[in-house]
Amino acid sequence: MAKLVTHSNFLVVQEACTLGATIMTVSPMDKKKDFVFKYKENLIKDLTLLLTQIEDQTLVLSVCSLLGVLLVPSGKASDSDYFEKLVEKIIENKGIEHLCLILATPSLMKQLLHSACTTISYIFEFSDFAKNIAKENDILTSLKGISLLENQTISKAAANTLNKLK
Repeated sequence: MAKLVTHSNFLVVQEACTLGATIMTVSPMDKKKDFVFKYKENLIKDLTLLLTQIEDQTLVLSVCSLLGVLLVPSGKASDSDYFEKLVEKIIENKGIEHLCLILATPSLMKQLLHSACTTISYIFEFSDFAKNIAKENDILTSLKGISLLENQTISKAAANTLNKLK
């Protein structure tokens, strides 16, 4: 799956990310850590770069979903090193800026806005530096706008993300 993320056909990449998210959702934490540590140098770089392909919203949704699944907190202190290194790689590869740009575009698919809110919210749990980057990229304005949308699921995700910025 990790090697398919760089495929030239975005449909293949989208399916690889969707499959990866599905597999990682049911995988134990040890399997997630093994997967990310094995491929993290290129995988996170490739995934964050794909976040810029906003003209293909379905692709970006599948990328956000995979990143989000990899970031779901385990609640175990022993896993903090994994999350810190993963978030560090996302920050290093401009993932926060890319997610902020997605959130600044309220005309995108509602599922994409929800996934971006959820993903960046998980990142905020592990990095105050990420919060500062997001604030510099005007995320507060974006999240406030999204929280006013009629769709309760998305507005709630935006409100939760806003609360993590405090």
